[in-house]
Amino acid sequence: MKKIIVLLFIGVAGTISVPAQNLILNGNFATGDFSDWTVTGSYFSVKSSSYGTLPPAGDSYLAEADGNETLSQTFATTIGQNYVLSLANANGRGPNNQGGVYFRGSINGTTLFTDSTDLSNTSWLTSSYDFTATTASTTMLLTLNFFNANGDGLFDNVSVTPAPEPSVLALSGLGGLGGLLMVRRRK
Repeated sequence: MKKIIVLLFIGVAGTISVPAQNLILNGNFATGDFSDWTVTGSYFSVKSSSYGTLPPAGDSYLAEADGNETLSQTFATTIGQNYVLSLANANGRGPNNQGGVYFRGSINGTTLFTDSTDLSNTSWLTSSYDFTATTASTTMLLTLNFFNANGDGLFDNVSVTPAPEPSVLALSGLGGLGGLLMVRRRK
């Protein structure tokens, strides 16, 4: 009976996961400014709203770009580890974009995504992009070009987290479950 309880505990423990830590500092601009970020361009700001668009639920601030701006941050990574870059974006003034507008993300100088298809959306859209670290120090660069737009690029909740992978505990849990089946079969 004790063996069954121990094996059952191992099986349950193997299914528990720990939330991944965000490697980006001040990714939701909670400081009310661009602390921890490197900013280029003169049309960037952190606001509590933009033309009626509020930050995503639970946040107090959002970042807004009115021209051609870049925002970057460097963080520690493990070479060969898979990561997920996630962020929310919207257009602050409505669906009247003039064209030539894009939102681009790059990792260590390599373009990860370019989004110019739905920048007319005034609702928050959350997007995620996968990448593999090739260096121990990774730089993420977000480029927003809204010079030709009748709108502002809004973004928030920028995060980089290690991609979920099967854990050793999960494998142990499967082993424990197999052991439990073997014990039951012997009886």
